[in-house]
Amino acid sequence: FDGASGFVGKAFKKLYNVPPVGGRIFLLGMICGYPVGAKLTADAYKNGELSKAGAKTVAALSSMSGPLFIISLVGASLLKNAAAAVIILISHYLSAVFCGLFFKNKTAASAAQNGGSMPPPRNLNHDSRQSGGRGDALAETVSSAITTILTVGGFIALFNMICDIALNSKILAPLSAALTLATKNESASTAVLLSFIEMTRGISDLCASKLPLPFLIPLISALVSFGGLSVTLQSLSFLKPAGVSLFTFLKIKSVQSLSAAFFASAFTLIFLFF
Repeated sequence: FDGASGFVGKAFKKLYNVPPVGGRIFLLGMICGYPVGAKLTADAYKNGELSKAGAKTVAALSSMSGPLFIISLVGASLLKNAAAAVIILISHYLSAVFCGLFFKNKTAASAAQNGGSMPPPRNLNHDSRQSGGRGDALAETVSSAITTILTVGGFIALFNMICDIALNSKILAPLSAALTLATKNESASTAVLLSFIEMTRGISDLCASKLPLPFLIPLISALVSFGGLSVTLQSLSFLKPAGVSLFTFLKIKSVQSLSAAFFASAFTLIFLFF
C-alpha cells in the first residue's frame, strides 16, 4: 500500500498540485468508501499537511463509495449483474479523478503563499509525550473510529426515517409525478427522489423498479457519485473545519455525478451492446 500511495501521491502532486498525502487519502477513500475520504482530508488539514485549497481538491478526489457497496450490494444483490457493477465502479472512480481537475489547487504550496490558510503543524512527538505515549495514541485512534462509526450509523438511520416520513406524507408525490413524465415509471421516479435523501435506500428501490438496465447503470452511477443528503452531511461534519462549505461540496458532488453518468453511459454502450 505504501508503494501505491507513494506513486499516486507523486502523480497527484503534479496533476492536482496537492501534497503526496492526497494520494494516500484518495486510495483509502476509494477502498473504504463514504465518509472516510472526508475524515482523512479533515485530519490532514488539522495536522498541517493540507491547506484549505488543498483540502478542497483532496475532498473532491476522495469522496467515493467503496467497492464492497457497489460490487456486493448493488451488483450482486440488487442488479444481479457483474458487468453492470464493474461499469458503475469504474465510472465512479473515474468521475472522482475527473472531478479533481475542476477543483484543482491553484495556490502555491506553502502556508504563507496560501494567505495563512494552512493551520500550524501539530507536533505529534510532543503530543505523544504529553499524553502518555502510544497507549493514549491507540485509545485516541479507537475512540475516533468508534465516533465515526456512530456518526455514520446515526445519519443513515435518521435519513431512512426521513425517507419513510416523505413517503407516508406523500410530500414527494408532486415531484415524482413531474419526473414520471420523463421516466414513464412512477416507482423509479420516487426512488430517484429518495436517493437524494438517502442513497442506499433510493438505489435499492430503483433496482426494484424494473427500469431497463441501459438506463439503470448511468442513473445508479450518478446517484452513487452524488451520495445524497445523508452522505453530504456526514462528509461536512468532518470537512467544515477545513473550510469546505455546503455550496462547495454540492458543486463537487454535482460535477462528479454528471461525469459518472457520462462515463457509465459510454461504457454501457461499448460493453453491453458491442
